[in-house]
This record gives sequence, C-alpha cells and structure tokens, in this order.
Amino acid sequence: MKLAILKSLKLWHSSVLSLSRRSKTVIVVFTDIIVLPLSLFIAFALRQGLGELAKQELKWVYLIVTVVGLLSFAVLGLYREMVRYISFRTLPSVIGGLAVSAIVLALLLAVSGHSGDLQWSVPCIFFLSGNFFVGGVRMFARTLLLAFDSRPYGYRRLVIYGAGESGRATATALQGSRRFLPIAFVDDNASLIGRKIHGLPVLAWKMFIKQFERYSPSLIILSIPSATPARRRKILDKLADLGVEVRLVSDFSSLDSSSEDYFEQIKEIEVDDLLEREVVPAESSLLEGRIKGQSILVCGGGGSIGSELCRQILFLKPVRLVVYELSEYNLYSIERELLTLSRESGGGVEIVGKLGSVQDMERVSELIHRYSIDTIYHAAAYKHVPLVEDNPVEGIKNNVFGTLTLARAASENGVKCLVLISTDKAVRPTNVMGATKRLAEMILQDRSLRSDCTYCMVRFGNVLNSSGSVAPLFKEQIRQGGPVTVTHPEVQRYFMTIREASELVIQASSMARGGDVFVLDMGKPVKIVTLAEKLIRLMGRDSSPTNTANDVGIKFTGLRPGEKLYEELLIDGDVFGTKHPKIMGVLEKCMPSSELESVLDDLRSACAANDHEKAILVLQQAVEGYKRYDGSSVQDIATQDKVVNFG
Repeated sequence: MKLAILKSLKLWHSSVLSLSRRSKTVIVVFTDIIVLPLSLFIAFALRQGLGELAKQELKWVYLIVTVVGLLSFAVLGLYREMVRYISFRTLPSVIGGLAVSAIVLALLLAVSGHSGDLQWSVPCIFFLSGNFFVGGVRMFARTLLLAFDSRPYGYRRLVIYGAGESGRATATALQGSRRFLPIAFVDDNASLIGRKIHGLPVLAWKMFIKQFERYSPSLIILSIPSATPARRRKILDKLADLGVEVRLVSDFSSLDSSSEDYFEQIKEIEVDDLLEREVVPAESSLLEGRIKGQSILVCGGGGSIGSELCRQILFLKPVRLVVYELSEYNLYSIERELLTLSRESGGGVEIVGKLGSVQDMERVSELIHRYSIDTIYHAAAYKHVPLVEDNPVEGIKNNVFGTLTLARAASENGVKCLVLISTDKAVRPTNVMGATKRLAEMILQDRSLRSDCTYCMVRFGNVLNSSGSVAPLFKEQIRQGGPVTVTHPEVQRYFMTIREASELVIQASSMARGGDVFVLDMGKPVKIVTLAEKLIRLMGRDSSPTNTANDVGIKFTGLRPGEKLYEELLIDGDVFGTKHPKIMGVLEKCMPSSELESVLDDLRSACAANDHEKAILVLQQAVEGYKRYDGSSVQDIATQDKVVNFG
C-alpha cells in the first residue's frame, strides 16, 4: 500500500514538472477558485452555524468575493510566483489579496442588510482562514515537490556564506532547483551558529574549514549584500584559498527569487570585487557643476569610457547631450540605450547622436555652434598600446591632431570647458600611444594660456571592464581552460572602475582652472599576476597546473613592445589639493608655443608622407622621457620609486 502511494506521488511529481508554465498557473488559479469559497463557507459556518447558513441566499456574495480575490492575487503578482520557489516573501501578496477580498465582503454584507457583528466578524474569520488555506496549500505543494525531487546526477553541492535574509532567500530559491543542492550556511554571527535554517546547518568558518572534505561543495555563494567592500574582500580572500567557484549576491533587491533562472541572476566574481581599496565616492556638488542645465558634447561617446560618461551625464539633467562617435554601430547602441534611460527617468534631456571624426574641423565646429555646446568631454582616442605601436601614424592623427582640432573648435566657438581623457601611460611613455596622449596634454596646456576656454586633463589608471582591459580577457581564458596570459610576473598597474573613471572626468570639469591635470587616488598599484591567481581560484580553478581537468595555468608571454613594468601618475610640477579629498591636481610645465607649433608641423609632414620612423622620432624629441621599448630588455624596477604618494 505504502509503495503504491509512493509510486503515485512520484508519478504526480513528474507529471506536474512536465507541464508548461501556463498549465501550472491554471492549476494554481483553479485551486484558489476552490479555496476562496471554502474559506468563506467556513467563516459563515463558524459565525452562524450550518443550520442558519442553509437558509441564506448568498451565492452572489461567494461569486463576487472569489472573483475579487483572484483579481487581487493577479495584480499583486501571486500567479507569477512558482510554487517550488515560494517563500515568506510571498506572504504580502497573499495577505494583500485577502485583505482586499475581506473589505469587499464587509461592504457586500452591509449592502445586503447584514449589519452589526456579522458584518465584521465574518470578513475577519474569512481573512484568517483564507490565509491558512491559500498559503497552506502552496507550502504543502512545495514540500511535496521538493520531497520527491530526484535531482539528476551531476547537480552541484553549494554552501551559502551568509544566513541573513538574502542567504535564506537564496537557499529557498535554489532548494527548488534540479541543478543545485544547498547543503549548509556559513556565518560569522555567533547567535546563528549551530542552528538549522530551512533544514540547513549554520556553521562557523572554522567549523566549515574543519569539515570541508565532508561537505565538499563545488560552489559557494557569498550572500551578504550589506557587507562593506572591506569585509567582502576579506571574505573573498578566505574563499580564494579553497579553490571553489564563488558567486556574489551584491544587490538582493534586484533578484527575482521566484524565477527558474535565479542562479543566473547571481553575478560571477569580477575583478572590481578584488580591488584592495574602497571605491572612491563622488561629490554630488562637483558632478552637477558643469552639467546641470547645460549643453554637453561627448566625443567618442560610443566607447566603453565614453558610453559610461554619457549615462552619468544623462542622470545629471543637462539640457542636451550630443554623442559624437566614429563607429556607426557604437553610436546606434548608445543612442538607443540613452533614449530608453531618458524615458524611464522622466525625459527632459534632448539626446542627439552624430557620426563623425574628431579630426574633421568643419564638422566639429558645426556641431558646437548648432547645439550651443558648453562643455566637451573628449574620449575619442586610440588607446590599445600594441595596435597603436603597429599603426603609429593613425594613432598620431587621431590622438594628437584630433585633440588639436577639438581644442581649436572649442576656443573659436565659445565652449566654456574641454576635458581630455588621458592615461597614466602618458607619463615618461615607452610607447606611441602614451607619447601621443602626452602631446595631446601639451596642446591643451598651451591653449589654456591663450584662450577663454578652460582646458584640463584627467589621467586614468587601467579602467576595469573597459575595452582592452585584462578583466574580460582573464575570465574568457579561464572559462576556456587556460592558460591565463600575463606579460611579466612583476607587472603592476593602477586600477579604477568605469564608474570611478567617468565620475572623475565630470568632477574634474567642475574644478578645472586651466591647463591642470587631475588624478584619482587609486591606492597602491596591483600585481597583475596576483589578480589573475585570485580570479582563477574564485572561479573554481587551479592556477598551478598539475595536469588535471580543473587546472588553469598562468603563462608569461613577455612584455609587449611599448609596455612598462610599472606605470606612473605624475611627471612633475605644482601639486595641489582639490575639493575632493581623493582627487589631486597638478600644473605641469609645458612646452613654449613656438616649439610646440614646430613639433606639430614636423608631425604633419611625417604623417602626410606616412613616414612612421620620422613621426616616432619627432615624438621622441618632443615628449619628455619617451623611450621606445623594443622588447629586448626589461624596464628598470627602480621606476617604482617614482610612484606618487598621495599620503
């Protein structure tokens, strides 16, 4: 008999799971059509008794209350919830729907002449019994579905770090999955240690490490959204030593725990999460200074930095945002995104997308004049070091003469401010890209001495997840089984997030006095190989190959032409503090105008003749400290002594 019942339940389980989402919703609605009248019947029976109830003609009340209940549940999203994934977060939808039904019931009783105690007692009993039945049926069905869940071979055992609200919701959602098996919580809260939550033990970190082999998780989800960045990094450092894949719940409110794709919503570890410093927050007053109520032009607005700049600028409510971009596809993508964001945020900002090159003086001047541009953000540069090294003339045309064109157009058409996005590679450069960016800075320094337009420069470190960044490359190499390629074991870089980079640019425009360079305090430079090792381990792989399937090695490929071991932030000059404690400025010495004009004339001639060697020679003579690296020797490690101390 027991065997037959068990067999029937398993058959029911497989039948239910095989149904389409629509069919499952129909079953749930049909269940409520039975449960709601039943709850109302019980309310009347308890209040009046069955004998008195039989004399009343209240079928129309049953019908209306049931319809109101179903509609209320639908509006509150109860029918979008999947039974396998329901949790206590579903309760507001149940309570809300039944509260509306109870109020309607009270009104109906009043209209039909049932005043006094009956008018209020019956709706109250209906509300309580309805919660019991509507919620109870769902929890019972969920229990049965999980009890007979025959997970396929190969499901992943996971541990959830964090037994708070976010961790519990994650466990609830994934307990209903056929791909994952939650086995335990880990938490630092002493009051939770030793308890069981949703049937899972809560372990202290030391206990978990002691019993790691017993639990053998293949996945750990860090689910403490309230953790400070410092605490999160500390936990990630501990987890990295385990060699198990780690995922991160950083914003619990944005997750849909009722979705079958809940796990896909949990983000993989990003290099941003491994930064050994706090993300630098922006000063809101500095963000609005050159943006709010003004007309803005972003050159190179379709690139990774330019597009983030456009997003940030849009939310600061300029009158107009003109996106100028050479790539048709990039312009199409960012314009569509900005139009959508503008509609969602209430509109009020004119979005204009224009194709063209920063080298086209006539085109740039026409745009500035037509749209009455107040501030220009110049992000239209070739920045990939090896590519510019192989195409020096094109790099010079775009990075040097494109900047010169913008500077002239800005001065001649009454632009108030122009901000150049530069790079730490412009400081004592060893590559063409860095040298062109330094010469572009020198052009703006010179122009600032003889123009009403305020010119300034912002030097970035390496921007995480921008085009050409190591972060996406490392993750792709790890997924493909490696090896992860690092040029040299001693290579170090400053890192900043895309958001920090865009906010730095915007804030710099508010603080610029003319000819100044702004730099963000990015803490200490980070060893690329250390970053790679941590990322490999947190993605559940091994960075020390031993010829097993889970190994991802690190391969050192040698410094590329023009690449440094260490980057610097400042050359020399008068350093000054700013209104932002983490942003410093400097007025560096610049080349006399006559010399600069001569350099630019020589470069024009070299570019017109497509003479690469002559063009590079002119750059070497013009840019202080520019020494080409040919790959035959490694840069002197003493360069690290030149790193700026923000202290």
